[in-house]
Amino acid sequence: MSMTAPVRDQLVRALQARVRLFRMAFDRDAVLADEALRQARELMRRVPDPARDPEAVLALADLHRCRGLLLGEEGRADREVADALERFAGPQEPGEEDGGSGRRLDGLLDRALARLQEAERDPEPALLERAFHALRAALDALPPQAHALRAPVLSQLGLALRLRHQRTGSLRDLNDAVAALRRAEAEAGAGHPDRPAVVSALGVALRERHERTGALEDLTEAVRLARAAAAATAEGDHDHGGSCSPSAGKRPRRSATTVRRPRPATPTRWSTWACCCGSAGTWTARSGAAGRRSRPGTPTP
Repeated sequence: MSMTAPVRDQLVRALQARVRLFRMAFDRDAVLADEALRQARELMRRVPDPARDPEAVLALADLHRCRGLLLGEEGRADREVADALERFAGPQEPGEEDGGSGRRLDGLLDRALARLQEAERDPEPALLERAFHALRAALDALPPQAHALRAPVLSQLGLALRLRHQRTGSLRDLNDAVAALRRAEAEAGAGHPDRPAVVSALGVALRERHERTGALEDLTEAVRLARAAAAATAEGDHDHGGSCSPSAGKRPRRSATTVRRPRPATPTRWSTWACCCGSAGTWTARSGAAGRRSRPGTPTP
């Protein structure tokens, strides 16, 4: 145990530093790198009884919370793991690094996407207004330097404005949609996993405005953007979905605004372990029953 403890401490500090780097500098690779997952797995191996080590459990929870924030739909498993780990750790005294702000932001982003999807399905105007409110709340909560997270929210705002234009005929909404999507394109710089989707969505909005106003420059730019999105998709295998219009003939398999990153080679689905009944060897054998006794709220196998 004397040799294991220092390694355990180093791993906890390493994961906490990765989370802090992401939250302060919005360094995506700090939490998405394969090395972060390797350190998380090694920490699981080094902690013999998670029920007695809430600090280690919460360090892992915060890592998965940040990953879930960045990975969008593909981060659902990470968010489930983070929720399970936080339940297992139990109530904690608030602190500077308790992850509360990260969990609040995660909830705002999830709510914004859910409201928009609800408004797409139902033409009730009040639902679309709720989507606008949720999207703006999410944007207000994101610092200006959080480019990687702001880009998909701005793209969703552009989609919502296009949707209202299609339903009301308001040219102002279409102009605002183009403006929001231009901002999203600027935030989704080179290397952003959602850049092809954002570029494609901007091209679609410009094409719609050309059809409405006859502006040749909009059509010229729309063609250029469509080619750029297609080329980036062919290179990176992103689902940009072409038109993200809810009235398109074939609905894309995923929203053109959802954060997406290629899956890392290292497995990330540890929800079974997170519930103290999974693949973490020593955690299962040594602490499964004890953990369930000491944490009444923890799910049982």
